[in-house]
Amino acid sequence: MLEYCDKIAHEIKKSLDEVATAGDEIIGEVGKIEWDLHPTEGWLQSTSKQIVVKDKFGKSYSVSIQTINL
Repeated sequence: MLEYCDKIAHEIKKSLDEVATAGDEIIGEVGKIEWDLHPTEGWLQSTSKQIVVKDKFGKSYSVSIQTINL
């Protein structure tokens, strides 16, 4: 079965970027999409993605995109 973590992560980042650049009162900096890569070898460990978002006060938040089995 196909997984769409890349597409979903892209759409979430795009939406957060639009809000941040529109001068939102809370959302500040939106980081890049981070892949779940092996820390030393660099190979793909999973299809999970992460985006770090900072609010206007400098506090960081992690947005995770991963498949789950319900």
